[in-house]
Amino acid sequence: MMRQPLSRLFCIAKKEIRVLCSLAPLALFFTAFLTPGCGSGSNTYNPALISGTLPAASFNVAVAPPSVTVTAGQAATYTVTVMAVNGFSGAVNLSVSGLPAGATGAFSPASVTPTEGGATSTLTVNTSGSGARSRTRATRSVRPAAGASSKGRAENPGTTTTFTVTGASDSLASSGTADIVVIPAAMPSFMITAGASKTVQAGQSASYNFTVTSVNGFAGAVSLSATNLPAGATASFSPTSVTPTANGTASATLTIQTSVSTPAATTMPTIVGTSGALTKQAAETLNVTTVVSSGSPIYVSEIGNNRIVRMNDITGAGWTTFGSLGSGVGQFNMPSGIFVAPDNRIYIADTQNNRIVRIDDITGAGWTTFGVPGNGVDQFREPFDIRVDSQNRIYIADRDNGRVVRINDMTGAGWVSFGSLGSGTGQFGIISGIFVDSANRIYIADTGHSQIARIDDMTGANLITLGGALIDSPLSVFVDSSNRIYSSNYFSPRERVVRVDDMSGANPAFFNVLAPGRLFVDALGKIYLPIADNKIIRIDDITGAGLVSLGTTGSGTNQFRGPFGLFVR
Repeated sequence: MMRQPLSRLFCIAKKEIRVLCSLAPLALFFTAFLTPGCGSGSNTYNPALISGTLPAASFNVAVAPPSVTVTAGQAATYTVTVMAVNGFSGAVNLSVSGLPAGATGAFSPASVTPTEGGATSTLTVNTSGSGARSRTRATRSVRPAAGASSKGRAENPGTTTTFTVTGASDSLASSGTADIVVIPAAMPSFMITAGASKTVQAGQSASYNFTVTSVNGFAGAVSLSATNLPAGATASFSPTSVTPTANGTASATLTIQTSVSTPAATTMPTIVGTSGALTKQAAETLNVTTVVSSGSPIYVSEIGNNRIVRMNDITGAGWTTFGSLGSGVGQFNMPSGIFVAPDNRIYIADTQNNRIVRIDDITGAGWTTFGVPGNGVDQFREPFDIRVDSQNRIYIADRDNGRVVRINDMTGAGWVSFGSLGSGTGQFGIISGIFVDSANRIYIADTGHSQIARIDDMTGANLITLGGALIDSPLSVFVDSSNRIYSSNYFSPRERVVRVDDMSGANPAFFNVLAPGRLFVDALGKIYLPIADNKIIRIDDITGAGLVSLGTTGSGTNQFRGPFGLFVR
């Protein structure tokens, strides 16, 4: 019998094999083990193929790009490709492991059915805002300068995590890896903007306005405190805590109250803001000068001689005058109120010229005026007293208009007024004097209604009054460093100086004196005031002890005609 090739024997011996030869699984078998063509005379035995094994159907997983860099809280996107191998055609379910702490991964779609051309899914990795580390290694991205090598100092430190994407189909599995570099996100925070400089005498107060600014969306409450205060000083805040809006600001005021024992020195009081674990600081500057004493300069405005006087002390030493009757430069017509600011500039209420005046010093240098007659904006009807607060805002007692006016400076910017003539709430009779305390509360000597009024601000908030038997035709009002209130009652029958502890009138004390003018109380509690017989006096306290006087009637040295306003610098 003729010897047959092995491939021919398969076809002869098993007819059913010949029938099934065209089916895919058996065709794969013959393709692997025989030369082409079942039943063809050209088919011969292939010993190399018959000794092999049939390759299994499978798939491969790849992830691209190999690395993505994001800021904590942002998302990174990858393309996952699943390639079929050896005719694999099953569904492959995708999962991810090894992501940074707090990160999550999501596939779209979560399952693919690959072909030999591949199937893709998008993997989105969402990182947490904390940028926490998990099975990570530190890395740094570098931005080289133009024309320079990429080698050099590193910037933008980040954390690299290698994660794994796994595809599973029944018992089959394949995986691929990629890196994610997470740069820590900027943490929400805040900063304090300060840095002003104030000069006060021991026993006086200084106020600082400052802002708290949100950084990176911070919107928490910030508690305020102060350190590095000078000896004998205390600090208060209004408000005591602030909450800036996200990426916005909040404002507050620090008031430092010195005492008579506070030494003359320059210090750097520090504002401290605390919110949870966050603490921020900013320093102000405080210059404390020697306490006011009997040797401090005294300034007096004279309504009869139409001038202002400066002397070194109550003895009249260093007597200097400025001004004369008129309405021009260097002239006054009934200068009733006087105030000397910390920068030593002098402010005068020039009553019958219906204006206020500011000069740099007693020589009259820097003469500046503001105001004209009337009852509108930038107008006065006999301004009778003047004060300047810790923010250099100017307050005027607009007597015959029955109102208090505040302006930001001598241009009249920021004009605001409160009050009108009348006897109702928020109305006054004749306003003769004003005072602004360390909290910028405003005290008003309402001569026409025989009362002292106090308001918190220029809106008239929390209006409260003090009158009755204690107060009679008050010409002036003063608040000392202990927040006690003084008033000079000008008209009979109760011509006297009155002192009370507060606006309730508690613990009243009196000093009887003839027609007292505007009083001033220094940091040692000594009381200065002009009186009707053309003198100025100083007493040690409200009992009248230690009375010293200066002056006779006239227009020469150490003489007065109608001393009215007084200020001790």
